[in-house]
Amino acid sequence: MSTYEDQLRKRLDETFAPGWQPKAGDTIAGVVERMSTSTEGEYGSYPIITVRRIINGNVVPERVAIHCFHTSLKRALEREYPERGMVVMIRCNGRQTNERTGREFESYDYTLDPHPPRELVEEAARLEAVSVQTPADEPF
Repeated sequence: MSTYEDQLRKRLDETFAPGWQPKAGDTIAGVVERMSTSTEGEYGSYPIITVRRIINGNVVPERVAIHCFHTSLKRALEREYPERGMVVMIRCNGRQTNERTGREFESYDYTLDPHPPRELVEEAARLEAVSVQTPADEPF
């Protein structure tokens, strides 16, 4: 059994997770590993959700960073902020047109489960993606 210090050391050694690059209709689900903020690039400051993916109901070792720079996804996070150990699911709906303004935008659907099944969180913890003993990350 690893110590808390070993878990922190492992987090230091992990490389950045690859970014999710969805096409219209793509969906991703995962146990939130960490929240961070990007302050670089053309999109300004935006949240990044790093998850341990859930595929066919199982937590898998694959880590993915979801860069939430599109306005519809940013706003969804403002309504329901995910924390470590929660489960998120996001669907990319692709480019849509706002009926009121006529402007095009990238549309996403977002849902958050703040109390996921314990076995999912425990499996993510076993993969050392999250620790069920530690407090959630601070909001971005």
